[in-house]
Amino acid sequence: MASSAKEVPAHGPESSPISLHPGLRPKRRNRARNTPKNLSRFASKETSEENESEGWSLLPVDVQSMILSKLSYKQLFQAKVISKCFNAHINSDGFLRYRVAVHPQEGMLTALHFSVVEHGGKYALWQCSGYDLTSNSWKKLPPFQLPLCLYPKLYKNHLICGAGGMFCISISTFSPGRDKIIVFNPLTGKRKELPRLNHPRNPVLMHMVMDPAGGFYKIIVAGSTMLGQEHLSKFTEVFDSRTSTWTTAQVLPGPQCCLNEYQVGVYRNGILYCIAFLEEKDAGRGVLAFSVDEGKWLPHLACPLPNATLVLNVVQLVDINGEVVLFSEVEHSSQTFNQERRIDILEEVISNTSSGQRRGKWRNVMLDRSKSWKSAHIYLCVPFEKEKFCIFNSSENTGVVCDLYSGKHIQSLCPPTWRDSVGMTCYSKNPLTFTFQASFGGNPFNQAYTSN
Repeated sequence: MASSAKEVPAHGPESSPISLHPGLRPKRRNRARNTPKNLSRFASKETSEENESEGWSLLPVDVQSMILSKLSYKQLFQAKVISKCFNAHINSDGFLRYRVAVHPQEGMLTALHFSVVEHGGKYALWQCSGYDLTSNSWKKLPPFQLPLCLYPKLYKNHLICGAGGMFCISISTFSPGRDKIIVFNPLTGKRKELPRLNHPRNPVLMHMVMDPAGGFYKIIVAGSTMLGQEHLSKFTEVFDSRTSTWTTAQVLPGPQCCLNEYQVGVYRNGILYCIAFLEEKDAGRGVLAFSVDEGKWLPHLACPLPNATLVLNVVQLVDINGEVVLFSEVEHSSQTFNQERRIDILEEVISNTSSGQRRGKWRNVMLDRSKSWKSAHIYLCVPFEKEKFCIFNSSENTGVVCDLYSGKHIQSLCPPTWRDSVGMTCYSKNPLTFTFQASFGGNPFNQAYTSN
């Protein structure tokens, strides 16, 4: 590592305190120990709780929204437990629209990972953590409940993707009839269970696409891991939130079970890219391209991976600065090095000048051959700031940040200083390989909360 590289701090600046006039304080619930410092003065011995509640209710609704919007999202969740007035107003559609107009996003998280604990038998308590690129600090989103029963040893089989402030999670299992896909916003707590797939199964590929103008979204799923039902591995389906239905698209090209890596893919310019075994004999693995609007796979954009026929320990597609980036790791028996890690960018070149048809081609930007890496399967690539990526050590939660186009080491990423929440169990060391824009705007029920 270069000595000139700087370290990214583990914590950012704290939010400044906000206070209200005693006469505007709503009726307080007995949750004092959970109250943020800037709201702890809501109770007054001189003023009765009834008068405080009346004082708050006399304010115009837009003034209430303006006051509460000065709080951070963490303070908003703490304020919700102070009084029913706050809780009702913060959960209202009017406040959510106001909040989104003032704060379109609450953070941009990368190196995402989840902690999960069973809660009450029927529910699981989830908490998402990640490195916030806007504040340069590690952050935790507020815990939320989902009616899920996860299996620790199979956690990576539960696909998670996200867009527009919402997560989409598949909790399908290998047992027939136990497939379920849920879309939820961790900040608003709103969630929607999607209709069953036309061909129920445990998908291998899942991606979420958001329409930023209308707030609608699509979910693309493909492949299957259902034993004894390999024919299901050929199906591709697309969910449209405007119709709340699944549409069966063109079947996957190539052999059955050609998708055998759990992944979310990369979406660029209307095309979803994913990793699969190619149709050509002995071609090994490569990138397939799916047109989301047309519902068709594009064979002319299929492109073999570098080292496609070798056994790759890690192979990932990552969206970095709008580029389709491949991170791969392969072991060698060379005496000079035993592992090779590389970063390649997918480019499109014209393959037919008369028709203008394009094909994929890889451009290598980083090649690291070394014996110094600790072990396989713990290093992953996650997006970082613009034109940067991070080779992330998912066991130690540290990373090396590099420039996308030169591969040069820029800075180091420090681990978080917090401890896991009491009773929370991190089921997976591997973080998700996309950035998540935390926002109150994402609405699983079709229409997003916008300022319009």
